[in-house]
Amino acid sequence: MPQYVYKIIDKSGKEKKGTFTANNRNEVMAMIRDNGCYAIDVSEKEQGSKEIQFSMFSKVKAKELSIFCRQLHTMLKAGAPLIKSMDIIKGNMENKKLKDAIGDLIDSIQKGTALSEGMGEHSDIFPPMLINMIAAGEMSGTLDDVCLRMALHYEKENKLMNKVKTAMTYPIILLVVSVSVVTFLLTAVMPQFVEMFEDGGVELPFLTRMLMSASDFLRNYILAIIGIIILIVFGYRYIRTKENVAIKIYRNKLSSPLLGNIRRKVVASRFTRTIASMVKSGIPIVDAMEAVAEIIGNAYIRDKLITAKDQLMKGDSFSEVVGKIEEFPPMISAMSKIGEESGELEEILDKTADFYDEEVEEAVKKMTAMMEPLMIIVMAVIIGFIVLSIMLPMFDMANAVNGGM
Repeated sequence: MPQYVYKIIDKSGKEKKGTFTANNRNEVMAMIRDNGCYAIDVSEKEQGSKEIQFSMFSKVKAKELSIFCRQLHTMLKAGAPLIKSMDIIKGNMENKKLKDAIGDLIDSIQKGTALSEGMGEHSDIFPPMLINMIAAGEMSGTLDDVCLRMALHYEKENKLMNKVKTAMTYPIILLVVSVSVVTFLLTAVMPQFVEMFEDGGVELPFLTRMLMSASDFLRNYILAIIGIIILIVFGYRYIRTKENVAIKIYRNKLSSPLLGNIRRKVVASRFTRTIASMVKSGIPIVDAMEAVAEIIGNAYIRDKLITAKDQLMKGDSFSEVVGKIEEFPPMISAMSKIGEESGELEEILDKTADFYDEEVEEAVKKMTAMMEPLMIIVMAVIIGFIVLSIMLPMFDMANAVNGGM
């Protein structure tokens, strides 16, 4: 969707500039009128070619965005000029990528460019939601309040992701340690015992011969195995950038038996909180739906939200279009309907997001509570199999020695 650069006269009579993402120029004009401003000039922004980047290196973490927004709110609330505020924030910023972007923002602002427009030039760092929210804050004169709202939004987003990561840390560590131990036993320990058995002339049982085959395979092809794993990881990351493949991958993720339920709740929380934050800032629900589609983090749900946006533009209610998205829990549609009838949609959606945050935390705890003992049992069986395969020939050797005495 194209971006439009606008120059307006706001309610106080001051001239302002900014950018806005819309389907056409008429939507930009309507947005300006809705905010009680007078348009001087509206033109489509020229889109330069963008270099291909790996997403794993291009994004700034939610925690860093929350710190940026919190500091900017504090400075503006204290009455500091925008350029001075940005300069102080830049001096305290640890993330070099974000620090350089802030430096570019300072240069742009000094040339008369609006903050939101400058952020639009760094869309690989600043999410579309934040850019649109900042633009709304500039137009309404509530930039400090918008920054506070976005700080809270990203703090909650970071908290949710940390809960999931923390809960998954122990099972991942246990898996890595277990695989490392088994690999060590097969590649370093097992060959020594096999050599001892061969010198002793012991006939090896089937279990031991099978383990020897696995040991020989690992020792001979360990580098090839590591290379294949690396290729699979990077290959997966590459094909995930393909639109059709990404949609199938994310659809399967949402329906997977182990993590599908948790992923659906994470998407529900992110969707409701983002919509609530944008509506609170005065962004039309249609524009909010489009922005959420770009930042939801799931290509399959993104397509569903784009369809929902089109339905909203045709006159359907928010609760109706959300209810048609099967991957969303029915509670979102029900709560949205209550919010529409009471005129407090954003407040109810915000509380719904908090509810799903708790649901995610509880679901992750239950999953890890089941996974941990299961993984321990599986690894105990594998290691027990290795020990048994080593001990059987040793018993045969002991019997042969005793029989010869």
